[in-house]
Amino acid sequence: GHVKKPKIIKFNNKIDFHNYLNLDKKKKNILILPHILIDNLFTTEWSLFESPLVWLLETLKKIKYIDNVNWIIKPHPSESVFIETKQGLSVKKIFNKLNLRKSNIKLLENGIVIKNIEKYISCVLTSHGSSGYEYTALGKPVINTADAYYSNFNLTLQPKSKKQYFNLIQNLNKVKKVEKEKILLA
Repeated sequence: GHVKKPKIIKFNNKIDFHNYLNLDKKKKNILILPHILIDNLFTTEWSLFESPLVWLLETLKKIKYIDNVNWIIKPHPSESVFIETKQGLSVKKIFNKLNLRKSNIKLLENGIVIKNIEKYISCVLTSHGSSGYEYTALGKPVINTADAYYSNFNLTLQPKSKKQYFNLIQNLNKVKKVEKEKILLA
């Protein structure tokens, strides 16, 4: 398999972004970045969840009941290669199985890239992906739930328990900006 050239979408402003995804303009936008669900699942020293797949499942089940923010789920850019070659599990299959069709939860189609998406979001959730330091460098707070190669730099919010994690995601409408020192360090 190979990665198809993505469709790049550019918006002039946040209003255009909200209109395109049909999101409530008054709510903060939270970006969820899952991993490729059938690859490299056990490479962390610690994790709040058994695997990135379990993290995604439990997170999606919770967000179904959290309406104070908009949720945008973006599959990993390489997911399509693994689905083609291994008939694997996809974020879209999980999304449909969990019946997450709500006005404040949107799934971006695989192969869609929103240029400068960081301008339109308030926070990122990942298990342990590179997005942890990438979005921190762009000034966006990131919550990760497993050890990552940047964990010791204190760049992201790293809850110590599932209870703390779920409490954090229920209160993302109150999320604070990233300090300048962390942005520079990232």
